Amino acid sequence: SPVAKASHAAGAELTYVWKSDSTYTFTYHFYRDCSGIPTPDSVTLCYQNNCDGYQNTVYLRKTTYLDGGRLNGSDVVIACPSFPTVCHSGTLPGYQEWWYSTTITLPSRCKYWRFSHSESARNTGIKNITADNLFVETYLDNLDAQGNSSPYFTIKPVPYVCNNIPFVYSNGTIDPNGDSLFFEFIKPETTATSADCDMPTDETYLTGYDLHNNPLACDSTFSFNSVSGQMSFTPNLTGEYALTVRTSEYRNISGTWTKIGSVMRDIQVVVIAGVSHAPVVTVIDSTMFGLTKSGEQYYACATVPFGFSFDAKSIDTDAVLVVNSNIATLGDTVIYSHALSDSVRGALSWTTHANDTGLKTILITVRDSSCTSISHIPVSNTYVVPVYVSPVTKIYRDTTGGR
Repeated sequence: SPVAKASHAAGAELTYVWKSDSTYTFTYHFYRDCSGIPTPDSVTLCYQNNCDGYQNTVYLRKTTYLDGGRLNGSDVVIACPSFPTVCHSGTLPGYQEWWYSTTITLPSRCKYWRFSHSESARNTGIKNITADNLFVETYLDNLDAQGNSSPYFTIKPVPYVCNNIPFVYSNGTIDPNGDSLFFEFIKPETTATSADCDMPTDETYLTGYDLHNNPLACDSTFSFNSVSGQMSFTPNLTGEYALTVRTSEYRNISGTWTKIGSVMRDIQVVVIAGVSHAPVVTVIDSTMFGLTKSGEQYYACATVPFGFSFDAKSIDTDAVLVVNSNIATLGDTVIYSHALSDSVRGALSWTTHANDTGLKTILITVRDSSCTSISHIPVSNTYVVPVYVSPVTKIYRDTTGGR
């Protein structure tokens, strides 16, 4: 008899946090389409290595809270007043965020541990792929980097985009250990069954779509930056599209850059009819101090103050921009002027400590809170400023010459 498929999966990722020795807490972040079936009380996680063939499956249970103290199952995006999403008996697309978690002690040390979950099934109506089971995986090297925690994402993965208007999106990736990150745009993955230990295969793009130029309907305007993880495009057809980014982390171990882990994130972009333009953030290079720039990368030195000013603007003159960033958590400050207008300027400054080395990702998020667009969804944008902070250079007195 045919297998009945669920239809609620709009995105997911699997992250881990090191606790002690070979013990890690794993969290499955699931993004549910509210027009689909309810979420399960638990999900299964397969983990296996390629050293001795070990394989096991465990249950992840729902947590009570999300980040920031929000209740599990909270809305991903809050719609404008009087225009509720389907999560609240409205008509606009709506999504909830659910976390499932457990703690695992790995039985051995291995360079290659794979953790995976396959969810049945993707929500209906996705336009760019065949839309089967939603599969995500993450990798861990607990031989070279036992105390490592995975990168995590600070931007929620169901962005609403207005049709025919340019858009830039970032997952807001942060690495808690300061490792170097490399981003790849890959095909969404699936499994033939919903068995978590199955090896995945690529989803099939439907006619007119491809990985590099048109992963969604955008008339070949798609581009992806492997340094910052930002993607940009101008959509030209409303609907829902599945996209996937793999983030790998590298660490300099005994003089060799070594891949110590990776995280997949499956996201859904929702293109809606609307007239709001996503706000644009621009770093004013002429205001930089303590920084050098090469391409998209910025460079600083530990203990040396650095900073820059940036503009957040919308071409919609009735926009009411709310600007925030992760910089307070990194230990620096930003001063805003002309807040809650269509053009906000921020002045950022940071004096790093001697141990603040490696890649530091500064995220600047701008949200138009005016709710004046015909889409009735607040539009937002996040700009990524990757700053590589070099260690303090120690200069010793020359003892080869005379006094």
